[in-house]
Amino acid sequence: MIQYRTRDFILPASQQICEVREADGNAEQILWDNINRIDRALPRYWAGLINHIGDIERPTPKQFQDLVEPDRIAISIEIFRATVPNDVLVLSGECPGCGEPDGYEVDLGALDNLPLPLGAEPPDPTFSITLPRSGQKVLWGYRTGHDEVEELRAKGFDPTRQTWKAVRTIDGSDKFKLRDILAWPIEDHRALRQHIAENACGYDTRVRFTHDCGRARTVNLLSDPSFLMPGLVRL
Repeated sequence: MIQYRTRDFILPASQQICEVREADGNAEQILWDNINRIDRALPRYWAGLINHIGDIERPTPKQFQDLVEPDRIAISIEIFRATVPNDVLVLSGECPGCGEPDGYEVDLGALDNLPLPLGAEPPDPTFSITLPRSGQKVLWGYRTGHDEVEELRAKGFDPTRQTWKAVRTIDGSDKFKLRDILAWPIEDHRALRQHIAENACGYDTRVRFTHDCGRARTVNLLSDPSFLMPGLVRL
């Protein structure tokens, strides 16, 4: 019987102990069978490779999507690290400057891994800020996978929609709509976005490098083809 490699770690936001295992051909087939909607297949793929989260054995895709962003990112990174034993991801995305593969090696064991900010309380950390222009007090938290799916299905790029999904209450009330946040002066939007950035935790998945053609690149490794499909070979 095959003994799959496993990795144990603490989820950055919820602080629960998680164990994942390496991917196999069955897991990979979930992605290939849904290659045109890989965003929908990934929760099934990742959930299927989790042995346990806290007391939850073999969580469902929904339970995976219930997790907040830093925890889901940590799980995806650790599954890749269990699958590829040397911790190295070779970026295979296309350089927009010359059209060649990035070919940049990323040591996943050396990624910045930010701790939960002081004063934040697991398992669902929240943060508060008083907006500088409107004076409203906003309570916000990390977004779940369900929030991100809803954003992906919306048309176009809308940075306010992203922060809207993070907001839990405004002046103590959860009765607010997107249009209420859109009405804020830009200074308030900027302050909230900055506060969210300053209170990030977990892995920073942005990689900066200079391609062989001389073009400066910033890549989020989560969107790289070789990260999404660890068995992919690009010649």
